[in-house]
Amino acid sequence: MRSQAVLPLVATVIAWEFALALFRRWRRSRRPYLRSWAISLLFFAMGSACLWYGTAFGWSEPVFRGYYVCGALLSVPWLAMGEIELLARPALSRAVLVFLVLFSIDAALVVGVSDFVDGRTVSGYAAPHGSDYFGVLPRVLVVVSNAVGTFVVVGGTLWSGWRARRQGAAARTRFRGTLVIALGVLVAAAGGTLSFLSAEDSQAATLAVGVSVMYAGFVLASRRPGGRADPAVA
Repeated sequence: MRSQAVLPLVATVIAWEFALALFRRWRRSRRPYLRSWAISLLFFAMGSACLWYGTAFGWSEPVFRGYYVCGALLSVPWLAMGEIELLARPALSRAVLVFLVLFSIDAALVVGVSDFVDGRTVSGYAAPHGSDYFGVLPRVLVVVSNAVGTFVVVGGTLWSGWRARRQGAAARTRFRGTLVIALGVLVAAAGGTLSFLSAEDSQAATLAVGVSVMYAGFVLASRRPGGRADPAVA
């Protein structure tokens, strides 16, 4: 395996383990936000796996489209969905969930079947830039989904911090954890968006660092002062 494929492989393994941990907690608690976060990390893991495969064995059109659908397009919006379910009323959360499901299907189809500009073909080991292959609509969908999703996650985190000021040590610990998660989202979203806009090839590093920081934040948010798991999160 090529040495350049190590970081995408690390990101894939961490994201997959993170997704499994979230699914296990969702199965125990049935809290909707854990389900949405698990879906987000599953998309993240699949996007990272596509990046690893392309870097290790060479890029093809299906691998390239899979990377941008799963990693660049859908992972951050579903993480934001979990933030909404954590903070908003159930009726509002359900309405947003319906919209996100429809958006995800429609946007994934657009990115998945859109013709490449100038009939270009995908090959080689270097990660292709989305702006070199896709037209305006797929590029707008990726940038908007990342920007809106990141805004929701960061805004929700700040709101959680404001509410946690007078709710005791456990709430403040959860806030610190969600603040770390938000930092990881910023790192990962920036890498996905910049790579799509033809920035330098840094997406492997940002994916690995971003998902690691998010996982660390989740572990922190899941702990009560004293080291016990917080039942509100677990």
